Amino acid sequence: PALLTGVWAAGAGAALLWAAVSYARLRWQVAEAVPVEKGVYESDRVSTPFVCGLLRPRIYLPASLPAEDRHYVLLHERAHLHRRDHWTKPLAYLALCLHWFNPLVHQMARQAARDLELACDNRVVAGASPVQRRAYARTLLAALETASASTTSLSTPWQGGSSMMKQRFHNLFSPIPRRRGRMLPAI
Repeated sequence: PALLTGVWAAGAGAALLWAAVSYARLRWQVAEAVPVEKGVYESDRVSTPFVCGLLRPRIYLPASLPAEDRHYVLLHERAHLHRRDHWTKPLAYLALCLHWFNPLVHQMARQAARDLELACDNRVVAGASPVQRRAYARTLLAALETASASTTSLSTPWQGGSSMMKQRFHNLFSPIPRRRGRMLPAI
């Protein structure tokens, strides 16, 4: 039991250390970000929009973000703030650190990240016309073309992998209807 506890502690400690280093590196990247409006900062050191910070969350935008994409990007990032995803994501990562040995928890973390993005997309296009949905899809595509995955698991990055982006595009034009009470039997 002591050996297993030591192995678990080493794995959890390594995952937490990696998160701390990644977060420190990200904070260093945005240290010279320029405020463009309340709670929104712009930096030439980031390639994708994201929300970062627990107590004082801020939206960070790449300086190269085209003006025509800014509206939809801000709607999406503000949806993350409204949903408090800047708290949800670190909690999911903490669960992953504590259960690093469990592949189901890794799957849960991937699914949670996917669901966070899809929920924000749904919020952005709720009540949107087909023209507005296409404009948002173009914004997503532009972000995918220019972005790299240089954020941390403690932030809410804008893009996802190719399969994630396919799912996002699919949902933009055929949204999944809300079904209340589906989780009730699980409780």
